[in-house]
Amino acid sequence: MSGGAQRQFPRIEVNAKARISVGGQSHVVDLADISLGGAGIRTDQTLPLGGSLDLDLGTAGFFRAVVLRNAERGGYGLRFEMTADQRAHMANELQKFFPGIHGPGDTG
Repeated sequence: MSGGAQRQFPRIEVNAKARISVGGQSHVVDLADISLGGAGIRTDQTLPLGGSLDLDLGTAGFFRAVVLRNAERGGYGLRFEMTADQRAHMANELQKFFPGIHGPGDTG
């Protein structure tokens, strides 16, 4: 993030495939990074800033997200929309696949 802003949840770099559902259509995307607060994806699809989508991480689950930013070469930043209970569940599921993900309140 620019301007010295710090993320609430640290992201870890990943190299995985995921699926997004937006506008009634489903598309495979490259998952570049992920945290409990959001994810970075790459896709050839044009995604509107502020638009909502569902990110399907397979057995880790489906997560509602908002497109916050777009970067060069089809990169997009997503922010997950969820309650604290949903985030705790997400942490448990994601830790099975991405051990670098820390749950709410974990210090590392």
